[in-house]
Amino acid sequence: MRAVWREAVVSAAVVAAIVGAVDLGFRAIVPSLSANSRTLAAAPARAEAIRGYADGPTVLVLGNSISGEGIAADRLQNALRAADVAALVVHQPADTTVARDWYYELTNQFFAHGAVPDFVVLPVGDAHPLTRVNERTEDLLFSFLRWHDLPQLFRISEQAAHDRAIASGRDPTPRTELFEDRAGVALAKGLTLYGFRGRLQKRVLVTAVPRYEELRLAMRDANTSTATGEDAVSADPTWARLLAEAARAAGTRVIVVAMPTEPIEGQLPAEDRALADENGWTVLEPAATATWTREDRPDGLHLTPEARDRLTDLLAPALVDAIRAASPPPTP
Repeated sequence: MRAVWREAVVSAAVVAAIVGAVDLGFRAIVPSLSANSRTLAAAPARAEAIRGYADGPTVLVLGNSISGEGIAADRLQNALRAADVAALVVHQPADTTVARDWYYELTNQFFAHGAVPDFVVLPVGDAHPLTRVNERTEDLLFSFLRWHDLPQLFRISEQAAHDRAIASGRDPTPRTELFEDRAGVALAKGLTLYGFRGRLQKRVLVTAVPRYEELRLAMRDANTSTATGEDAVSADPTWARLLAEAARAAGTRVIVVAMPTEPIEGQLPAEDRALADENGWTVLEPAATATWTREDRPDGLHLTPEARDRLTDLLAPALVDAIRAASPPPTP
């Protein structure tokens, strides 16, 4: 029996050493892994910039690829200051970020570090609506998560799985209750904590964790309306509402900007406008005042540098008005 315990302790030590070495390795190379990793690595400095700015309002653009190529932060900041709004504009553009990722990014990368912006700007386009999450965001989501967030994620995922099962007449037992599923999330968190490693991560998980694929789909479907037929469900605003609650508690005002992507052409979709109205968010549609062609966005989604500058110039006066409308009048 003593030999068995000795072997177990040695095995545990070896596993801990391997995990520790991998963790240190990822910490060392995370900035060079991908654009998403560089974005995550830059968050502390951006949070510090917001925390240390006292000359005017702070504006955090929680972006994605359409804002990364659609909003020029320096140009926007210069335009605001030219209009006597001494704002600091900080842009945090990841690759495929939508409401679920924005929520964890805002709370864990900024609020948790004492960086509370006066305004958060959410760019919304056809591929990035407020009410669902793109499957590609799984790895990015885990980058923004912290260990203490996992219980909340479990609860929401389990509830979504339960609701879908009831709607389709299946056994409503939550799909993420079993220990192996929870181990799968923990392993996924450990592997993705320091960057975006898509295929390697998924290969390890699918190989090592029973029912991981089912868990992955349950987590994706916790906030998506991609299912069809008997599995079809309406879009879930859970994450946008959680973001609204967190922003409201911190005193941060949320501004939604409709981006000029096909086919919405700079006009916020009705379901997103309803959600924005429900949460008291300001909606800006400056792109709807202009005409956008395929030359402006060769793939129908991402703007060229010239079109980005044009959109930024259209956004600036609308944002100035929104900031002034939300700010208290100066003390006489």
